[in-house]
Parts: sequence; structure tokens; C-alpha cells
Amino acid sequence: MKSIATALTTIVAASVIIPCSGLTVSAKDSGYQILERYGNNKVTAGSYTYKLDKKGKLSISSKGGTAKTAALKPGIDDIAVSSKDLYYFRDNILMRYTVKSGKNEKIKTFSDKPKNGDSGDKVGYFLSASYGDSIYITSESFADWECNTYLFKPGSGKTKKLFNGAVHKTCGKYIIADMEYRTDVSPTTYDLYKITSDGVKKVRNLSKSSYGVYISGGKYFYSTVTEDYSGKKTKRGSKIMVCDADGKNAKTIKELKGNAEFLHFYKDKIYFIEHSEDSSGDYTGRLCELGKDGKGFRVISSKISVFDLDKISGGKVYYGDGSSNYSVDIKTGKISKAK
Repeated sequence: MKSIATALTTIVAASVIIPCSGLTVSAKDSGYQILERYGNNKVTAGSYTYKLDKKGKLSISSKGGTAKTAALKPGIDDIAVSSKDLYYFRDNILMRYTVKSGKNEKIKTFSDKPKNGDSGDKVGYFLSASYGDSIYITSESFADWECNTYLFKPGSGKTKKLFNGAVHKTCGKYIIADMEYRTDVSPTTYDLYKITSDGVKKVRNLSKSSYGVYISGGKYFYSTVTEDYSGKKTKRGSKIMVCDADGKNAKTIKELKGNAEFLHFYKDKIYFIEHSEDSSGDYTGRLCELGKDGKGFRVISSKISVFDLDKISGGKVYYGDGSSNYSVDIKTGKISKAK
């Protein structure tokens, strides 16, 4: 996870921090691609290959040449790279580095003062997506409890506000946006936008209450929470849904009595933990498997208490409960301690 405002201990910014994917151009084009510190950390554009390590240190190599370190201070989160130059943020200042000349210059300064002037927190900025010669910038403010996304055109130097929200994921000419600033334990609204020549155009709302939208096989999968608060009791429930990349043909493939909060994909199957409440009000969870077509639902284990899964590898699902790590065998449901 990454967050510009490191003091924000409750920001998800699951929206803000989930790495961009799919919204790039081929190496032969002169457009920009997003190089991520905690995601896609190696990108080739033109004759240059860029690599960003987890310490935020950038190295550049060219065809037939040796790698060199750019004249940038370590600690950069995301960079928009092209075959000629690159853009990155240093605090609230958008910087440009020209690869051939090694020139590093300030391009634009953004206000880091929140609307709530009583707070000592600053507004943070990062590069959240790119498409062709367009770069998308997202800001986050803990003091104002909001995120905003902007379009920046390197050719003109102009900036245009697009929507109140953050880039969550990207797929081709589409942006999935998290429309609410939230904590990492609450659902939020997700909207789908299509990239246009002068910004974006809203296509549709994907979910008004979800913990995330996932891309698999060119389709969006997401779980919509359908909790109903009536008096002192809460009726939990959720629907796992799917739609095409353009937002069409949305349908429910599975309804659940509990909340399926995070989806993972492995060998054309969906894995998730369905959470419910027992008679005493305590949370209970079960690890489930579901085909992408909504068929073949089965419970692998009913003894899972963690909310999120770590990874799926070698036929096992890995998770942690805060103190220890475990694995669950997909075939047998056997739980074992893991390193």
C-alpha cells in the first residue's frame, strides 16, 4: 500500500493505492506509462527501460547501454515515463526529468493547504494513471476527507479537474473511480468513466457500496454489499456481480447471506471470505470458491476469521490473523501454519 499523506493511518485509500493497470501505451508510441513503486516497477518506453525499486530509487537503461541512476532523490512513489522524459511529484510540486539531457525542472506547484485551515495536515498528490499524452493526477486530503482527480496535459501544461474521487483501477480507455474518501474497513461507491479527448465521461455507477472492483479476463467483478440496518438489528448480505469492460451486461452471479468483501482469482475461479454474524454478534467467516460464471459454489473452510486474503499459490490460499500466517489447501480445506 502507498499513500502520499503518510500520517493518514486510516485512509484507504484502497482506492487511491491500488496500482493502475491496463491504461498504458505500447513502447513504440510516445505516450506516457505509469511506473509504480509498489506495483508495475519496470517499464520500457522507446529505447529506455525504467525501473523503480521499493525505496523509490529510479534507474534507467538504454538499448545496448548500461543502467544509470537519474538525478532524482529517492522516495518517489509513481512516475509517468515516456520515450523522452518523465514526470513525478516531489511533495506538491510536479517535476519533469528529461532523460537525454539529465535536466530536472519544476513544472507546476499545487496547493498543499486543505480547505480546513485548522488542520496541520497537507494535501498530497500523486500520478494515478496515464493514456497517450495525458497524465492523471489524484490528490488526497485527510483534513478535508476528500480525494480529487485531475487531467494534466504535458504539451500545454494545463490542468483540468475531472471528478471528486480517486483512480481505483484502469482498463484500456476506462477508469474505475473510488468516489468516496474512506477508511480501509468501510465500503464505498465506484463509478466507471471513459477517457475522452478532453478528460473523461461518466459511463455508469458500478456499485454504491463495495470494497473493491477487480479486473479478470477483460471483465469487472465486484461484490455489492446489501446490508440493511433496521432498528437495533443489521441484516448482512451481498451480491457478487460482473460486467463487461465498457460497463454493459451487468449481472449478479451469486447472492450471499454474508458479506463477500474481497475477491481473488486463481485458475479461472473466484475465492473470497464470506463474513456473517453469529447469535452473539461475533463475526464468523468461511473461505469460498465460485466459478466466474456463478456456478460451482462451494465452501472450502468455515474456520476463517480474517477479513482479507494474502495470496493464492500452489493450490493454497494464504492469509494472516494479525499474529500468525496460515495456508488453506483448496482441495481439502486443511489449515496449516505458514511462514
